[in-house]
Amino acid sequence: MKLIKNLLKKIRAKLYHNSDNNIYYGEFIGSVNFWRLVKWNFLYFEKILFSIKNRQIKLINYFINKFKIKKIKNTFIKEKLQFLNNNGFIVLENYFDENIIEKIIKDNETIIANLKSQKRNENSYHRFRGVPLTDNLVKIWLDENIIDIMENYLNTKLYSRMYPAINYTHCAYERTSKEIHTKKIKEQVASYWHVDYTNTISVTVFLSDVDKSKTRMQVVPKSHFNLNSFFKISDEAIEESKKSVVDCVGKKGSVLIHCGNIIHKFKGVSNSDRLQLTSVFSSGTNLALNVNHISSCLSKNFDIDSLDTRKRNLIKGIFPISIRQGYEMQNEKIFPTSYKGL
Repeated sequence: MKLIKNLLKKIRAKLYHNSDNNIYYGEFIGSVNFWRLVKWNFLYFEKILFSIKNRQIKLINYFINKFKIKKIKNTFIKEKLQFLNNNGFIVLENYFDENIIEKIIKDNETIIANLKSQKRNENSYHRFRGVPLTDNLVKIWLDENIIDIMENYLNTKLYSRMYPAINYTHCAYERTSKEIHTKKIKEQVASYWHVDYTNTISVTVFLSDVDKSKTRMQVVPKSHFNLNSFFKISDEAIEESKKSVVDCVGKKGSVLIHCGNIIHKFKGVSNSDRLQLTSVFSSGTNLALNVNHISSCLSKNFDIDSLDTRKRNLIKGIFPISIRQGYEMQNEKIFPTSYKGL
């Protein structure tokens, strides 16, 4: 059976991409071309079925959201959601006060110092996932406005997929997809065009100023409407498409929200760094439950059950709620105990 699966996998890959050229080569066989994406979705139909199941066909959601936006009374939410719905990303400039950002940095100075100490003379990415929860951190991580924007955008109930993380990225060299391919470069940073899970939405809080002279993220606006593949996309494919590319920049305290299905990449600038607080949310799948990260998050004795009902339910996939009868195992999976008696 395994041999048959591997054979079918090879046949499918060959049908999608038969030979390299200047635009599609090596691992860079993803595309923004309409007909090539149609071909990919026919051959790799599992992803579109997954998107349908989770109600995350972005073009359909765009029209649903357009109607819904008209009924939203909060001007801030309405304006930001509309931009996110149209473009697949948004930067909320100077959203958080610099004082609270400085407190976050101060509270986690040991973590940040350790991340920076790992910097090497290469493109490197260092993450501490499971940042200890404090009142200040939770204010940023579970900000009401940001939650409202994301939940309205996904058009479904929102769940935290990952624990809050501090990311430190150092760029030693600027890369192109052709260079990565020809030199067979393997590095931690995603300095190539790609997409994330289609049912996710990510929040990045800038812990340092980011401008066009520094390492930053770039996005291709409106590319979230595509039924994108999971393959890497070459610089040449983006250039050939003549689609616009936007730099995601802002002062310390600014927030970048981006849809998992938008085409984006790490744009490195030699000898520059970036420091961020990141979190990822989803429609309820791909939840990265991890007991070590739970332990780390609660290491400062934050009372997770002191959160209001909405926030507690939003994070229950990664911080399970205690229930009276506990849980039971069924076919190696965990479920709430079905029998409620003694």
